Amino acid sequence: MVSSTREVSAVNLKKMLRISIKLGLFIAFSSAAVWAKNLPQESPSVTISVFNDSGISSEILKEAEKVSSQVFEESGIHVDWVNCFPAEEAPGGEVACRQAAFPQHLHLRIVRRSLSLKDSTLGISYLLSDGTGCQADIFYEGIEKLRHETFVDPAIILGHVAAHEIGHLLLGNNSHSPWGIMRAHWNLGELARANKGLLLFTKSQSHRMTEKLCVAVAGGKWPSASGTELSAAE
Repeated sequence: MVSSTREVSAVNLKKMLRISIKLGLFIAFSSAAVWAKNLPQESPSVTISVFNDSGISSEILKEAEKVSSQVFEESGIHVDWVNCFPAEEAPGGEVACRQAAFPQHLHLRIVRRSLSLKDSTLGISYLLSDGTGCQADIFYEGIEKLRHETFVDPAIILGHVAAHEIGHLLLGNNSHSPWGIMRAHWNLGELARANKGLLLFTKSQSHRMTEKLCVAVAGGKWPSASGTELSAAE
Protein backbone atom coordinates (compact mmCIF):
# COMPACT_ATOMS: atom_id res chain seq x y z
CA MET A 1 0.00 0.00 0.00
CA VAL A 2 1.28 3.43 -0.86
CA SER A 3 1.47 5.65 2.20
CA SER A 4 3.14 8.76 0.82
CA THR A 5 3.62 10.46 -2.54
CA ARG A 6 5.63 13.16 -4.23
CA GLU A 7 3.99 15.52 -6.71
CA VAL A 8 5.40 18.20 -8.95
CA SER A 9 3.08 20.75 -10.58
CA ALA A 10 3.02 24.12 -12.32
CA VAL A 11 0.69 27.12 -12.30
CA ASN A 12 -0.31 29.35 -15.22
CA LEU A 13 2.23 32.09 -15.86
CA LYS A 14 -0.45 34.33 -17.34
CA LYS A 15 -2.00 34.64 -13.91
CA MET A 16 1.01 34.25 -11.61
CA LEU A 17 3.71 35.88 -13.81
CA ARG A 18 6.11 33.18 -12.72
CA ILE A 19 6.53 29.43 -12.81
CA SER A 20 6.00 27.47 -9.65
CA ILE A 21 6.64 23.77 -9.90
CA LYS A 22 5.03 22.64 -6.72
CA LEU A 23 5.22 19.43 -4.84
CA GLY A 24 2.01 18.84 -2.89
CA LEU A 25 2.38 15.62 -1.07
CA PHE A 26 2.67 13.73 2.15
CA ILE A 27 6.21 13.07 3.32
CA ALA A 28 7.83 11.38 6.30
CA PHE A 29 10.92 12.11 8.34
CA SER A 30 13.69 9.63 7.56
CA SER A 31 15.51 7.80 10.29
CA ALA A 32 19.26 8.23 10.58
CA ALA A 33 21.14 6.40 7.82
CA VAL A 34 23.44 3.50 8.66
CA TRP A 35 26.28 3.49 6.13
CA ALA A 36 27.80 0.20 4.99
CA LYS A 37 31.56 -0.38 5.06
CA ASN A 38 33.74 -1.51 2.17
CA LEU A 39 31.33 -0.29 -0.52
CA PRO A 40 32.21 -0.65 -4.23
CA GLN A 41 34.47 2.16 -5.43
CA GLU A 42 33.13 2.43 -8.99
CA SER A 43 30.31 4.81 -9.87
CA PRO A 44 26.93 3.25 -9.03
CA SER A 45 24.23 2.84 -11.63
CA VAL A 46 20.44 2.72 -11.69
CA THR A 47 18.19 1.22 -14.35
CA ILE A 48 14.99 3.06 -15.30
CA SER A 49 12.28 1.27 -17.27
CA VAL A 50 10.31 3.94 -19.14
CA PHE A 51 6.71 3.32 -20.20
CA ASN A 52 5.72 5.90 -22.81
CA ASP A 53 1.92 5.85 -22.68
CA SER A 54 1.65 9.53 -23.63
CA GLY A 55 2.32 9.24 -27.35
CA ILE A 56 5.30 11.63 -27.30
CA SER A 57 7.89 11.15 -30.03
CA SER A 58 10.89 8.91 -29.52
CA GLU A 59 13.10 11.94 -30.31
CA ILE A 60 11.73 13.97 -27.38
CA LEU A 61 11.90 10.96 -25.08
CA LYS A 62 15.50 10.13 -25.94
CA GLU A 63 16.57 13.76 -25.56
CA ALA A 64 14.80 13.95 -22.18
CA GLU A 65 16.59 10.80 -21.06
CA LYS A 66 19.90 12.37 -22.13
CA VAL A 67 19.10 15.50 -20.10
CA SER A 68 18.17 13.42 -17.06
CA SER A 69 21.30 11.29 -17.42
CA GLN A 70 23.47 14.41 -17.42
CA VAL A 71 21.86 15.55 -14.17
CA PHE A 72 22.64 12.22 -12.50
CA GLU A 73 26.15 12.07 -13.97
CA GLU A 74 26.90 15.27 -12.06
CA SER A 75 26.04 13.27 -8.93
CA GLY A 76 28.31 10.38 -9.94
CA ILE A 77 25.44 8.09 -10.93
CA HIS A 78 25.08 6.32 -14.28
CA VAL A 79 21.55 5.74 -15.64
CA ASP A 80 20.61 2.86 -17.93
CA TRP A 81 17.32 3.50 -19.73
CA VAL A 82 15.03 0.70 -20.91
CA ASN A 83 12.41 2.10 -23.30
CA CYS A 84 9.45 -0.23 -22.98
CA PHE A 85 7.19 1.43 -25.57
CA PRO A 86 7.37 1.04 -28.48
CA ALA A 87 8.75 -2.44 -28.03
CA GLU A 88 10.95 -2.31 -31.14
CA GLU A 89 13.09 0.38 -29.52
CA ALA A 90 14.14 -1.97 -26.75
CA PRO A 91 15.11 -5.34 -28.32
CA GLY A 92 15.14 -7.97 -25.64
CA GLY A 93 13.84 -5.46 -23.13
CA GLU A 94 10.52 -7.15 -22.48
CA VAL A 95 11.84 -9.02 -19.44
CA ALA A 96 13.56 -5.90 -18.08
CA CYS A 97 10.30 -3.98 -18.38
CA ARG A 98 8.64 -6.39 -15.97
CA GLN A 99 11.43 -6.17 -13.40
CA ALA A 100 11.75 -3.72 -10.53
CA ALA A 101 14.09 -3.77 -7.54
CA PHE A 102 14.62 -0.91 -5.10
CA PRO A 103 16.78 1.05 -5.51
CA GLN A 104 18.67 -0.38 -8.50
CA HIS A 105 15.76 -0.77 -10.97
CA LEU A 106 12.92 1.77 -11.02
CA HIS A 107 9.90 2.41 -13.25
CA LEU A 108 8.89 5.72 -14.85
CA ARG A 109 5.55 5.97 -16.64
CA ILE A 110 4.66 8.94 -18.88
CA VAL A 111 0.94 9.47 -19.46
CA ARG A 112 -1.13 12.33 -20.87
CA ARG A 113 -2.87 13.37 -17.66
CA SER A 114 -3.78 12.26 -14.17
CA LEU A 115 -7.27 10.87 -13.62
CA SER A 116 -7.47 12.12 -10.04
CA LEU A 117 -4.91 14.89 -9.48
CA LYS A 118 -5.09 18.56 -10.43
CA ASP A 119 -4.45 19.52 -14.05
CA SER A 120 -1.38 21.46 -12.92
CA THR A 121 0.31 18.33 -11.59
CA LEU A 122 3.34 17.32 -13.68
CA GLY A 123 4.37 14.18 -11.86
CA ILE A 124 4.14 12.03 -8.77
CA SER A 125 6.31 9.38 -7.14
CA TYR A 126 5.03 6.65 -4.85
CA LEU A 127 6.72 5.77 -1.56
CA LEU A 128 5.93 3.21 1.10
CA SER A 129 6.00 4.08 4.78
CA ASP A 130 9.63 2.92 5.01
CA GLY A 131 10.66 5.44 2.34
CA THR A 132 11.14 2.92 -0.46
CA GLY A 133 9.42 2.96 -3.85
CA CYS A 134 9.97 1.90 -7.45
CA GLN A 135 7.28 3.81 -9.38
CA ALA A 136 6.86 7.40 -10.57
CA ASP A 137 4.40 8.90 -13.05
CA ILE A 138 4.75 12.01 -15.24
CA PHE A 139 1.79 13.83 -16.83
CA TYR A 140 2.84 15.25 -20.17
CA GLU A 141 -0.03 17.68 -20.79
CA GLY A 142 1.34 19.91 -18.04
CA ILE A 143 4.75 19.89 -19.70
CA GLU A 144 3.19 20.88 -23.03
CA LYS A 145 1.45 23.77 -21.29
CA LEU A 146 4.75 24.95 -19.84
CA ARG A 147 6.36 24.75 -23.26
CA HIS A 148 3.74 27.07 -24.75
CA GLU A 149 3.99 29.51 -21.84
CA THR A 150 7.79 29.65 -21.57
CA PHE A 151 9.17 28.37 -24.91
CA VAL A 152 11.48 26.04 -22.98
CA ASP A 153 12.30 22.84 -24.87
CA PRO A 154 9.86 20.15 -23.64
CA ALA A 155 12.70 17.61 -23.52
CA ILE A 156 14.54 19.84 -21.02
CA ILE A 157 11.43 20.14 -18.84
CA LEU A 158 10.64 16.43 -19.11
CA GLY A 159 14.23 15.44 -18.36
CA HIS A 160 14.40 17.54 -15.21
CA VAL A 161 10.96 16.49 -13.99
CA ALA A 162 12.03 12.86 -14.52
CA ALA A 163 15.25 13.47 -12.55
CA HIS A 164 13.23 15.15 -9.79
CA GLU A 165 10.82 12.21 -9.48
CA ILE A 166 13.57 9.61 -9.66
CA GLY A 167 15.38 11.67 -7.04
CA HIS A 168 12.40 11.26 -4.71
CA LEU A 169 12.55 7.48 -5.16
CA LEU A 170 16.28 7.38 -4.41
CA LEU A 171 16.26 9.92 -1.59
CA GLY A 172 13.12 8.66 0.14
CA ASN A 173 10.79 10.59 2.41
CA ASN A 174 11.37 14.21 3.37
CA SER A 175 13.53 14.83 0.30
CA HIS A 176 12.65 18.45 -0.43
CA SER A 177 15.47 20.99 -0.48
CA PRO A 178 15.62 24.80 -0.28
CA TRP A 179 17.78 24.84 -3.43
CA GLY A 180 18.67 22.74 -6.47
CA ILE A 181 16.55 20.34 -8.48
CA MET A 182 14.74 19.06 -5.37
CA ARG A 183 13.30 22.49 -4.49
CA ALA A 184 9.58 22.39 -3.84
CA HIS A 185 9.00 25.52 -5.96
CA TRP A 186 10.79 26.37 -9.21
CA ASN A 187 10.78 29.90 -10.63
CA LEU A 188 12.17 31.34 -13.88
CA GLY A 189 15.64 31.23 -12.37
CA GLU A 190 15.44 27.46 -11.91
CA LEU A 191 14.34 26.95 -15.52
CA ALA A 192 17.16 29.20 -16.73
CA ARG A 193 19.62 27.02 -14.81
CA ALA A 194 17.98 23.92 -16.27
CA ASN A 195 18.56 25.31 -19.77
CA LYS A 196 22.26 25.71 -18.92
CA GLY A 197 22.54 22.29 -17.31
CA LEU A 198 22.98 23.82 -13.86
CA LEU A 199 19.80 22.64 -12.08
CA LEU A 200 21.31 19.76 -10.11
CA PHE A 201 21.20 17.75 -6.91
CA THR A 202 23.08 19.12 -3.92
CA LYS A 203 26.28 17.44 -2.71
CA SER A 204 24.51 15.89 0.27
CA GLN A 205 21.71 14.53 -1.95
CA SER A 206 24.27 13.14 -4.39
CA HIS A 207 26.11 11.46 -1.53
CA ARG A 208 22.94 9.91 -0.13
CA MET A 209 21.82 8.55 -3.52
CA THR A 210 25.21 7.07 -4.40
CA GLU A 211 25.57 5.61 -0.91
CA LYS A 212 22.14 4.01 -1.11
CA LEU A 213 22.91 2.43 -4.50
CA CYS A 214 26.28 1.18 -3.28
CA VAL A 215 24.68 -0.33 -0.18
CA ALA A 216 22.27 -2.21 -2.45
CA VAL A 217 25.10 -3.48 -4.66
CA ALA A 218 26.97 -4.65 -1.56
CA GLY A 219 23.89 -6.57 -0.44
CA GLY A 220 23.15 -4.31 2.50
CA LYS A 221 19.77 -3.19 3.78
CA TRP A 222 18.80 0.48 3.76
CA PRO A 223 17.28 1.77 7.03
CA SER A 224 13.57 2.49 7.03
CA ALA A 225 11.99 5.88 7.74
CA SER A 226 9.74 6.99 10.55
CA GLY A 227 6.01 7.40 10.00
CA THR A 228 5.72 11.10 10.82
CA GLU A 229 3.89 12.81 7.97
CA LEU A 230 3.53 16.40 6.86
CA SER A 231 2.37 18.19 3.71
CA ALA A 232 4.31 20.69 1.64
CA ALA A 233 3.25 24.32 1.89
CA GLU A 234 1.38 25.86 -1.01
